[in-house]
Amino acid sequence: GGNIRSSGAEVQASKGVKSWALAERNGPAASAVLAKYHDALIREAPSASKADVKRAVEELGVLLERDFASAVKKKNAPLLVETQMQVLDLLDRIATVYSSASFNPEIPLKYSDFPILRGRALVQFTVELSDTQPEKKLDRFVVEIDGFSAPVSSGRFIELVKQGSYNDTVIITVDETTVVGGINESSASSTLSPLPLEVRTEQSSSPYYGESLEEMGLTAREKPVLPFNAFGTLALGHPEDEVNAGTGSQWFFAKTDPTTTPAGLNLLDGNYSVIGYALRNRDVINRLSPGDRLIKVEVISPATQISIK
Repeated sequence: GGNIRSSGAEVQASKGVKSWALAERNGPAASAVLAKYHDALIREAPSASKADVKRAVEELGVLLERDFASAVKKKNAPLLVETQMQVLDLLDRIATVYSSASFNPEIPLKYSDFPILRGRALVQFTVELSDTQPEKKLDRFVVEIDGFSAPVSSGRFIELVKQGSYNDTVIITVDETTVVGGINESSASSTLSPLPLEVRTEQSSSPYYGESLEEMGLTAREKPVLPFNAFGTLALGHPEDEVNAGTGSQWFFAKTDPTTTPAGLNLLDGNYSVIGYALRNRDVINRLSPGDRLIKVEVISPATQISIK
């Protein structure tokens, strides 16, 4: 599901260890579940992805039986956190294969001609940091874009990435809670048609379009699948007074502290289209300043994971 990445951020923020006794029980339990479904996971995978699933399942087994067990035995918290993140990554890869095969979101007819991201994609940001004066330094971080939970918004973002629209742009504003970037105003891409607000909740099989959870009276009852509860949450911007007037020309990263911002309990959830989470080198986001250059924004995941309608 879409929450794997936000869960991973919470693992990192909490140092991944709430109870060594619990970790000692969870490792063998997870290994037992994997052993039970090992053959079925590989057998039932789509033919084109069977080899990838087999590799992921085998890697998962090694991580649980060797690395996870070793980290618990030595009470090595950093190794345990790293192993948990790798486990989440492998689970996500396996889940993506199965989800992609049956992915058929209910998209309103008026948005049916928009680009749709079917599945997930990894996008790498290469930035020139100004905090390394006198010599500026290039650094990179990777974001996972979730087309399962936000197919229309993610589709527009990936379309612009593949067109190179975010290349050679600058960070627009930075404050304590957000980092804002996007396309130059002179870019032809600024004439893109407006995007609807797109929010999928844990209770809905497809996203809601055009209205915030608050406007629909769902804030108290439904939680977004992609909440603002992780540092490096990526969302598309829109004018403050019109949730359906954004175009994907501007985006922002939320510098959220997951230990103090539970899903559904902040002013951003349900009011912006979240499209993914920073996955690797997230600390680079904290170093970004207004005017820092985005040298290149590019899709780096295998082409088989990306299908723009």
